[in-house]
Formats: sequence, structure tokens, C-alpha cells
Amino acid sequence: MHVKLAACAAIALACAALAPPERAARPPLTYTIARARTFAAGREVTVEGIVTVPSGVIDAGFAIQDATGGIWVADSTQHLRTGARMRVTGTLASSHGLLTLVSPGIRRIGHGRVPRPRRVRASSVGERTEGRLVTVRGTAVDSVTNDAPYGHKLRIDDGSGAVQIFFPAGAGDFDFRAIRPGTRVTITGFSGQYDQTLEVLPRSRADVVVARGR
Repeated sequence: MHVKLAACAAIALACAALAPPERAARPPLTYTIARARTFAAGREVTVEGIVTVPSGVIDAGFAIQDATGGIWVADSTQHLRTGARMRVTGTLASSHGLLTLVSPGIRRIGHGRVPRPRRVRASSVGERTEGRLVTVRGTAVDSVTNDAPYGHKLRIDDGSGAVQIFFPAGAGDFDFRAIRPGTRVTITGFSGQYDQTLEVLPRSRADVVVARGR
């Protein structure tokens, strides 16, 4: 009996040795952000980028950007600062017109330099800039208006057309006393969209520069 058991064990070991090794799980295919933005809503993608808008400044989530583009990540679990390098796997969706990664799997993979904002004309704020950090410079068309509890808004025009500046409540306090119709301002922020309104959203008071005089 013991001889039979030993023989069976030897046969099992031999079969195991002949069996092909198990394949290791392949890591997800990582796309550039620009490429990921070309896919239809409902597609799951993996992208990597540097955090440009920290968690909680604009709703629940953060923004990341690589050398090709940027995208918003809807998330309420992370507390990320600018400069964190992240790998995000999520499903593409439209949130009030803004392309967003939802239900994300998030992994911090390092740290990097925050991309320099791209200087653009007010009329150029749109799909090509969406998700990126941009800088616009123009003249206030009207006064800052209160859009509580979400924040404040202002329209500026640089001669090419007007664009809305939205100051999110989560970005902290802004000093609006010096901004009146005709005031020249330079705004750096996240190029976004809410429904049909294209907008630039500054991340803090440091993103707003008011020119002296008019």
C-alpha cells in the first residue's frame, strides 16, 4: 500500500514539473492622457500623471496632467497635494460636460514637477485645453458675482472673446475688492466645463493676479 502511494506521489510530482508555468498577471495598458480622452464614455483606461489640482479644491476629486493633456478624477477617498505622481484606472464619463474618470483605482507612484500652465487666449478655452492648467489674461467684463454655496464667478475678455472664471468655494478665500469692470487680471487655473459653460477655475488666491490701475 505504501509503495502505491509513493508511486502516485512520484507521478503527481512529474506531472507538475511538466505542466506549463502559470502566467503572471499583465499590468494594465497605460495610455497617454491625450489618447485616453479620445475614447468613448464607458471605456476603462489607465493613465499616469502629476496632480495639478489637489483634492477637495474643486468638488470631490483632483486633476492630473502628463505631457499630452489633463483629466479630472472623481474621488472622495484621497487627500492628494500637487506634485504627487499617480496611476489611475477608471471609467470615462461626462460630468456636466467635463470628461471625468469615475470609480477609479488609484495608486501613488512617486512625485514630480507640476506642469507649467499653458498661456491661452480666452476664446481658446475649450475641448483642446480641458483638463489642463492654463493661464488667461484679460479685462473684467462685469463684477464678481456670488454663486453660493459653490463659489464666485467673473467674466473676462482679452479681445478674442469672454470666458468665465469660476472661483470654487473649496479653494479658500479670494480678495475680490480690487476686481471691478475694466480691471485687468491674470488667472491661472484648471480648464473645465459646466454644462455649456467653458471656464477656468483658479486653485487658490495665488492663481489670481490683479493689475494696478486700468
